[in-house]
Order: sequence, then structure tokens, then C-alpha cells
Amino acid sequence: MSTSNPVLEKFLAERELQRKANTSPFFEEEVTILGIGGGALSVLAYMRGAYGRNFKYVICNNNKIRLDYAESIGLQFWTWEDNPSILDSYLQGCKHLIVFSAFGGTLGSTVTPILVARAKEMEIRMDVVVTIPYDFEGKRRTQVATDAVAILRELVPNMQVFNLTDCTFFDHYPLGEGYDAINRHVLWTCISPLLSHYYRNDEEQ
Repeated sequence: MSTSNPVLEKFLAERELQRKANTSPFFEEEVTILGIGGGALSVLAYMRGAYGRNFKYVICNNNKIRLDYAESIGLQFWTWEDNPSILDSYLQGCKHLIVFSAFGGTLGSTVTPILVARAKEMEIRMDVVVTIPYDFEGKRRTQVATDAVAILRELVPNMQVFNLTDCTFFDHYPLGEGYDAINRHVLWTCISPLLSHYYRNDEEQ
């Protein structure tokens, strides 16, 4: 379906990706979706609901409440500050690693370059998607995120960087709903296309 409204076109494209995710009977245990930091948990939780058990989902966080929530919805998890060396066990057997990290805080901006460097040493196929915080979240968070992006670009030149300040499409949402809408947008426009070749074609279903 084609329309002259670019916003509607984007919405319809995202809905089609979601339809494929919900109807495709694949299972790829060698694909790991790894989220780092508090912002990543929201995206992985939404993704887990959309894709079910089709992939291995892992969250890295240091907040016990968030980790309890992650466990309750079926995500694997670990606390970086307690056991950073456990990373290799989560990467073992992984053929395709998709990393999503919400930059600006200490955890995502610090841990993501370390994790990506290790995965590269292990010669794991890797895609990286990160977000840069809104300007109103403060100059320090923006600078931390920008510095981390610069480091990552040396490791993964084709990484995707999603600047939340550019998301004017979501300005009409209340703050909480706006973040939820952005989580969905990041999933269907940035992460889901990386998984499209795992879908079974409609003709095969």
C-alpha cells in the first residue's frame, strides 16, 4: 500500500515488519540480542514480546529491580560490576550478535566498547545500534554518548546511531508515551531489518 503521507508510509512499513515477526516460525539460537543499560531493557522487553523465543535475549544492567523485571519476562541477564568476565559465556556459540545500547549513562557508554571489542576478537558477526540522549537530558550525557560513539566507530564503522533529539515525529507524545514510541521505532526501523533474512518468505509459510 502506497500513500502520499511519509509519516503514514513509515508507520505502515513498521507494521509490516511486525507482522512478519509475529508470523515467522523461525528459531535462531545462534543469534544473540544483547542490550546494555536501562534504556536497552525497554527495547528488549518490547522485542521479546514481538518475537517471542525466536532469539537469545541478554540484558546487562546493574539495577536489581530492572534485572528482576528482565528475569520475569524471560530475558537472560548479568550484572557487569559483579562479574564482567562472564561475558565470554554469553558470546559462546554466537554467530550473529546484535548490540543495542542507550548511551548517555555510565553503563552503556562504558561497557559497550569493551563488549564490542571482545566480540570482534572472537570474530563474531556483529551489528551495533546505539541512541544518543535528548539535548534536554544535559550536556554531560550528550558528551559521554558522543565520546563512546567515536570509540565504537573505530571498531564498527557501519554502526547505526539514533539521535533522540532528531525524533521530532514524537514531540506530540507525553514524555512517557514518547519513550515507548521511540522504543518501537528503534526496534522496527533499526533492529528488525538486521533480522529480516532470518524470516521465512510468505511463499514458504
